[in-house]
Amino acid sequence: TQLSGSPRPVSPGRAAWEEETTAPMLSLIDNTIVELGGGEWSDRRIPAPRDCKLPSGKSGANYVGVTIGLASLDSDADIAKVERFRQSKRLSTGVVRSTNPKDTTIRLYGTGGPVTGSSYSADSKQTSLGGESTCVPGDFGKLIDGSK
Repeated sequence: TQLSGSPRPVSPGRAAWEEETTAPMLSLIDNTIVELGGGEWSDRRIPAPRDCKLPSGKSGANYVGVTIGLASLDSDADIAKVERFRQSKRLSTGVVRSTNPKDTTIRLYGTGGPVTGSSYSADSKQTSLGGESTCVPGDFGKLIDGSK
């Protein structure tokens, strides 16, 4: 498996591959929750691996994780807090606000650092955190059926 740009040929089983691939993403999600003061969050949902493209153009595999939290009492402050934290982890960030007055959700996106992508959204109804692991060499079809 190749992580963080360092070639390191390994032939792990699916469980080991998933752990190595998802650990940085899940750590970012968990540490963001700590930065927000904890609270109640749903179990992290990690779907099956999915196809992605490596910098070489070859196919690889990665994972996306999502968790849902309670409403934000101060969306602007929470977005600023998460943005500072994510920037400290070397992610480039951008805040998006809808021009639709009925959509009060503020969204923060990030790229780079220990993950391919991340998101945080906050409004008076709920918050959500998401992350996309780096794309690593592997056949996602074989990972889905349980082989390496």
